Amino acid sequence: MEREEWDSYADDYHRFIISPLQSKIDNPLFGEIDRLAKAGKRTVMDLGTGIGDLLPRLAARFPEIHAVDFSRRMLETAKERHGHHGNIVFSQADMRELSKLQVRPDVIIAVNSVLLPSFRDVNDALAEIHATLGEEGVFIGIFPSMESVLYNCMLVYEREYGKFGDEKQALRSTRRIVERRKYNFITCVYEDNEERQKFFYEFELRHRLASAGFKNVHLKKVHYPWGEQSGDYEDFHGMPEMWDWYVTATK
Repeated sequence: MEREEWDSYADDYHRFIISPLQSKIDNPLFGEIDRLAKAGKRTVMDLGTGIGDLLPRLAARFPEIHAVDFSRRMLETAKERHGHHGNIVFSQADMRELSKLQVRPDVIIAVNSVLLPSFRDVNDALAEIHATLGEEGVFIGIFPSMESVLYNCMLVYEREYGKFGDEKQALRSTRRIVERRKYNFITCVYEDNEERQKFFYEFELRHRLASAGFKNVHLKKVHYPWGEQSGDYEDFHGMPEMWDWYVTATK
C-alpha cells in the first residue's frame, strides 16, 4: 500500500488492520522477545512500527529501541502514545533505504510490514534488512500467508458444494465469495482498486530470505482465531485456523 493510505489508517488503526499482536492471538514473537532480552541483545528496530503497539513491550526489555515507519502520520501517532519512553528513537524511513539511518541493531522485527507488491522491492527490502543488522543479528518477521488464503478458498468451495451439489456452480459461487479476481496467485499480490498488498508462499519466503543472505531460517505459523481476528475471510469454526508466517533468521 502507498504511504498516503497508511497515513489515513493511523487515526483508527485497528478498524482497518488485523494485527497478530492482538491479545487473543498466540504469537511466538512475545516469547522470542523475552529470550533475546535475556540473551543480552541491546538494540532493537521495530520496522514498520505503525502506531507502536509493540513498543511498550520492547522498551521495557531493551536499552535502545528504534521505531521506524515510512508513514509520517503513523509515526506521529506512535510517538503520541509512547514517546514518554526515554529509550525509543522515532525515525521516518523507507525499508529499502535503512542504511541511511546509520543504525546497527542486534534485532530487527518486521510485523506484517514487508508488503511491497513488487518482488524486486521485497528483495531490496530484505537485502537492506540483512545489511543493516549488526553482527550475529537476528531478524524476526511476520508475513501474510498465501497458503492461508488458498486454504480458506478450499473451505468455502467445499461448503458451497454442500449447498448446490454441483461442482461448477460451487466454483462460480466460491469465486464470487472469495473475490478471486483480486488475487494473483503467481505474484502473490492482492489488488483492490488502488490497494496492492503482497502475500507470501512458504517456499517463496525461504527463497527470498536465503537470497538476501539470511541463515538459520525457521518458519512457524501465527494462527488467527475465527471471527473478528480473521478479518473479512469466511469463518469456519471447528476447523483449523488461518495463519500468517512467523520467521526467525540470523545474519
